[in-house]
Amino acid sequence: MHIEIYRVIGIILILLFGAPVPVQAVTFEVPSNFPTIQAAIDSATHGDEIVVATGTYIETLFMRGKNIHLPST
Repeated sequence: MHIEIYRVIGIILILLFGAPVPVQAVTFEVPSNFPTIQAAIDSATHGDEIVVATGTYIETLFMRGKNIHLPST
């Protein structure tokens, strides 16, 4: 009887803590939130968006394998 209760509790815990949690993408703005595009890239995670304001930016960008969206206004 006790083994069955532990088995049910174990299954419930696996379902609760093993379920994927949806993550929303974050939008960063350059230069409003970050002074440089690279600073925004460094803070971004997969799926985030970095919106770059109109202007001239002289930088070397390293994406570091991140899947981010990088539009400009």
